[in-house]
Amino acid sequence: GLQQVLGTRMLSGPEQAKVYDWIEIFGFQEATAVMLVRHCIGLKGPNVKMNYMDAVAKNWANLGLLTPEAAEEYLADYDEYASRAQKVLKRWRRYRPATQDEVELYKKWLGWGFGDEDILAACAGLTGMGTPSFKTLDNRLESMRLNGASGSAGIAEYNKKRAAAAESARLIFERAGLKK
Repeated sequence: GLQQVLGTRMLSGPEQAKVYDWIEIFGFQEATAVMLVRHCIGLKGPNVKMNYMDAVAKNWANLGLLTPEAAEEYLADYDEYASRAQKVLKRWRRYRPATQDEVELYKKWLGWGFGDEDILAACAGLTGMGTPSFKTLDNRLESMRLNGASGSAGIAEYNKKRAAAAESARLIFERAGLKK
């Protein structure tokens, strides 16, 4: 099963030993190890580094994803959140898969009570930034959460207030003869 997933890539001796460690030390079933490798190749391509796969294996072991059934359930959930996070990337005209860290941030925002529309509405507040990122969006959403902004109307109002405050600050600096 593993060689079919790897295609033409051959694992070195130490890499094979790592996969056996997942089975022997972590308690993965063989099918779970194959699923993990397939998942990593799907995210990072056929030349994914063993260190990355090993980090994912440790994460899966910590989550108790030792059986193919548990891994399959996790992957279905992951794919759903990844496709939702992908919409943020698409809005920023970035056409790559969401990273695992980006997916985890998206799940965190949903846990805060923000919906998909709210998260996309918060992206509007990042307009004008050179390179918006999930980190800056996370900071924005956390600030909104702490200030009680929720729902698209609340987020639009929050963005409007921030824009007005930024414009006021710009005018003050301009009158003072300062650039920033």
